[in-house]
Amino acid sequence: MVEERTVQATEVNDLEQAPDQPAQSTRLREILIGAGVVAVGATVLLLAQQLPAEAANSEFGSRWWPSLIGGAITLLGLAVAIVGALRPPVRDCEEPGATGIWQLLAILGLIVVYGIAWRFAHFLVVTPLLVLGIMTLLGGRGWRSLVLVPVVVTGALYGVFGLLLRVPL
Repeated sequence: MVEERTVQATEVNDLEQAPDQPAQSTRLREILIGAGVVAVGATVLLLAQQLPAEAANSEFGSRWWPSLIGGAITLLGLAVAIVGALRPPVRDCEEPGATGIWQLLAILGLIVVYGIAWRFAHFLVVTPLLVLGIMTLLGGRGWRSLVLVPVVVTGALYGVFGLLLRVPL
């Protein structure tokens, strides 16, 4: 009986101590992810400044949109790092699995192929294919996610960039 209580007490102590290790790693992971996003945003800002300047009579030059995106990425990455540092660590966080990592790599590969294909085919052809590929990789099934979402996303992007902002697509 005494031995059984000792084993139970040891198990309780192990349960109390075990979550601390993943909790600390989740805090560090959030800070590192935020710092990485800040680095990407700062890179976008630097690259945007290398674009040729427009004439002074234009309110929105070629640097405007990339600078806005780079600034937003930088601020959001900073927010992720600050929130990750200040909030209590997560106790029951699931570690990233191999499936999620492969999905991420496959999506990044699709984006690279999209960039290459865009040079040879029109935006309205390659964009729905990209969205379809991403939806399929993320587990989308049925006509709504595999047909409707790519068409709506492509239409919205074309409407905003091609028609409203007159960006040559």
